Amino acid sequence: MADVITCPSGLQGRVRGMKVREERVLADRKLAKNGGQVDELLAACWEATIDPGPYALAEGAVLDLGKVLQGDRFFALLMVRALTYGPEYAFGVSCRNDNCRARIDWEVDLTKLPVRKLSEESRVAFVGGNRFETTLPDAGKKVAFKLLTGDDERKLPALQRSAPDKLLSAVLAYRVVDGPFRFVSAGLGCVTLVALAFGMFGADTAAFEELGDGGVERWIAYPTVLWMLAFGGYLMAQGADARSKWSPS
Repeated sequence: MADVITCPSGLQGRVRGMKVREERVLADRKLAKNGGQVDELLAACWEATIDPGPYALAEGAVLDLGKVLQGDRFFALLMVRALTYGPEYAFGVSCRNDNCRARIDWEVDLTKLPVRKLSEESRVAFVGGNRFETTLPDAGKKVAFKLLTGDDERKLPALQRSAPDKLLSAVLAYRVVDGPFRFVSAGLGCVTLVALAFGMFGADTAAFEELGDGGVERWIAYPTVLWMLAFGGYLMAQGADARSKWSPS
């Protein structure tokens, strides 16, 4: 069964429900790890593009799902699910009251969920380069950001696994530590960043197949752990002056 849907951005197309092949995609652990499940499902179930909306699409060309906004992709997935198993979605939640904790059963119609359309202002900004600006309420700083697309969504699993908040520490330490250790810091940091980039973009290479997900993750994690141990030793060897330099004021 197929149906015509209109996504929040105005993208309009014809989608169908899942078949056995697509259901197998949901059980593919490799695709789950590299974030490719959504792309595989949408590519199979998106039959035709009727109106490309804000996306550039030459006549006769196939829609590049990696350029499609995350909100559109999620909406399309909901509609595929509704076409496959029916619009009713039943689930249960537990009461947050510690003295209750009773299970409450709910059921919603996926085709009747409220959908917030992409505003004309946001549409213009997206078409013009996907650059948005806002001012942080507490810091008062003006920042730029973008709306997530399918390409961004596919990178998230690797970023979450590799703890990106620590990846740059070793490289940045090159600027503040003294002596030979600064080169050790830069080296370990570069190894980690290169391994992360390889894990994100090299999934289709022979080297990735040889190392496997676990091998690539070790190349990301182990240099970071080694740097943390080495940096702790560096601070102890430098004495109180170095430790105070790295302590919160």
